Amino acid sequence: MVRLAPALALAVLVASAALPAAAAPPAESSSRSQAVALAFDNADIETVVQAVSEIAGFNYILAPDVRGKVTMRASAIRREDVLPLLQSVLEMNGFTAVKAGDLYKIVRIETARERPIPTFIDIPSRVGGPDR
Repeated sequence: MVRLAPALALAVLVASAALPAAAAPPAESSSRSQAVALAFDNADIETVVQAVSEIAGFNYILAPDVRGKVTMRASAIRREDVLPLLQSVLEMNGFTAVKAGDLYKIVRIETARERPIPTFIDIPSRVGGPDR
């Protein structure tokens, strides 16, 4: 079970905690152990981002103008679906998460559009050198 401070206004429940280990088949128990429930009532966006980052395991930088309150409920969702859920919540509030190396920058959508996003292209080398 994941324990977070009560001030986070987060209810996290590992679904497998409700079932004895012997009651579920092995394949089912591994997928169930990754299920979580989230409940936020009028919580600060910063609090939601912090809690989700702890669950999903990512680092982030929060822009100073990222402020607001959100209410969100999700039950029995897979851990890998927590980040896409956060991205939806951010989008509904005018924010986005931009991946930058090993972390996410949480910024206003307008800010993300204004800043150039670096693009890296890996061009495979040709056998025998370039064409002439």
